[in-house]
Amino acid sequence: MNMKDVNSLLIAVVQDDIIWGKRDENFSHFERVLKKIPREVMLTALPETFSTGFMAFPNEIPEEEESIVLSWLQEQTSRFGFAIATTAIVNRGGNLFNRFFFVEPNGNYTVYDKRHLFTLSVEKDLLTEGTERVVIDYLGWKIFPQICYDLRFPVWQRNVWNDETGYEYDLMLLCANWPASRITAWNILLQGRAVENQCYVAAVNRVGKDGQKTEHNGHSKILDFKGNVLAHSENGREILIAVLQQKDLKKFRDKFPFGADSDRFILY
Repeated sequence: MNMKDVNSLLIAVVQDDIIWGKRDENFSHFERVLKKIPREVMLTALPETFSTGFMAFPNEIPEEEESIVLSWLQEQTSRFGFAIATTAIVNRGGNLFNRFFFVEPNGNYTVYDKRHLFTLSVEKDLLTEGTERVVIDYLGWKIFPQICYDLRFPVWQRNVWNDETGYEYDLMLLCANWPASRITAWNILLQGRAVENQCYVAAVNRVGKDGQKTEHNGHSKILDFKGNVLAHSENGREILIAVLQQKDLKKFRDKFPFGADSDRFILY
């Protein structure tokens, strides 16, 4: 198989620990990890807030943080030849966002700001929620970026059906710091999203204990459009790799055109 064929997407997710509040140390660590990923890979996802950990000192995030993170990501994508997806806390004119970055090897990038801010942490109090759904066109694949708590909201994640063009996206790509105490919900919801949206799902979660003493136990996974597990990890640092096939996705959607019968939602 030609892995660079746009009908297939070779994807990697990096399940790893994050050094609390130490951006440069995380840069160095993840650069070493990225070196281990086969060059045939076309897209790699890192955990949510890979450079600091979730909500580490958000009131101390400088305005130049976004350009620093983006420059590092662009350097890595150019060096390794695959796109990288992850999130970081950024400061835009005094407003803080949990921002998803999708950076391509040519330096082009797309961002998505986390829509659902976690009410059981300071995220809801200190950050600004995003308002726009984003779908990324990469190598002929429609990719839907999402962040952690977004997973609990099926209307927001609904794969919108259009009678002329079909589904809005092919792959839901989720970066998270999901706690071990609620990992059962994580596993169930990911499988449900793949089935109900007839899409691939790639979800990367961190491992280890963060600076707020919250335990994370991974369970990163890549699922197909039937909810079948293509790659899965439990606890521990690991790189998962799987091939997504567009022709298989199209065949399944053509055979089971459930989207045409779906309810139409309007989000305000």
